[in-house]
Amino acid sequence: MREAGISDEPAYEAYLRMLDEDLPINLFMDVVIPSNHETSNREKLKAAQQKIEMFNRGNYYTGGVKIFLDGVCEAKTGAVEEPYSDDPNNRGTLLWEPEDFNEICRLADEQGLQIHIHAIGDRAVCTALDGMEYASAVNGSRHARNMIAHIQLMKEQDLERFASLGAIPVMTPQWFEKERMYREVDVAYLGCERADSEYLFRRFFDAGVLATCGSDAPIGVTKELLPIPFSPWQGIQQAITRCAPDASYEDEAHILNPSEKVDLKTAIKAYTIYAAASWFREKSTGSLLPGKDADLILLDRDLFHTEVGQIYKTVVKLTMKQGKIVYRG
Repeated sequence: MREAGISDEPAYEAYLRMLDEDLPINLFMDVVIPSNHETSNREKLKAAQQKIEMFNRGNYYTGGVKIFLDGVCEAKTGAVEEPYSDDPNNRGTLLWEPEDFNEICRLADEQGLQIHIHAIGDRAVCTALDGMEYASAVNGSRHARNMIAHIQLMKEQDLERFASLGAIPVMTPQWFEKERMYREVDVAYLGCERADSEYLFRRFFDAGVLATCGSDAPIGVTKELLPIPFSPWQGIQQAITRCAPDASYEDEAHILNPSEKVDLKTAIKAYTIYAAASWFREKSTGSLLPGKDADLILLDRDLFHTEVGQIYKTVVKLTMKQGKIVYRG
């Protein structure tokens, strides 16, 4: 599990209690770097390092910082290159000035921290990559595995920059659909052309980019459809079908950007070995090989012999952590 950004004291206290109770899961945590101007970037990173040092023990791992670079398109705060279709003077909001953002990236990289950036709009994604390039140019190249989350819109030419930087896209497949907000928000605010090009996925793999997936819990889940909220099985299904679980995956009217579909094997890897690699744990977990931790789950079905529209109903029957059973369903 990756906690992609904690910032408030109650959350820290809750995770510390779980750590003291020896919670039997692997947990990687990112510490949020605020965008305010009340403290300097060095002071922000010093405070983050203090939090990081609190958690690096047991099954908990830290070493990442989370930076929110823009908002979301449904609030017209996602930073886009071209104005919102129904609001021609609005290109969304960058929460950091580009120069300031470059500097926080440089300082974080200088300290060996992994940078995890929330970027929704194509302008934000471009700015995120600019910051990574700046850090690499000043500090020297390293296998930082910096991450950009969500990427609703992206310029085609930025694919090559992901590959050259070794940056990792963290996608949210339960958003790969044309139901719910798509017509009322995406088309209305972005226009058909941009709305239909949302959420690249297959092209990352085609470009040699390691892409992984997450739920973005507790945001943006269709709870009424799920036996278990934030289930990865819905994400795996929608990475394959590019449509909502309750829609026909054979009807193109329901399929978002169909050229970005991936196969089942690729979708599973995005949730397992690629996810482990995104937090530098691929040598110990993420797949079953001799010498690796026996971290595994037993499902109620064989996904490779399951009708694709039923994958989201998958249930975990048993979980093992380092060869020990920690859960029975």
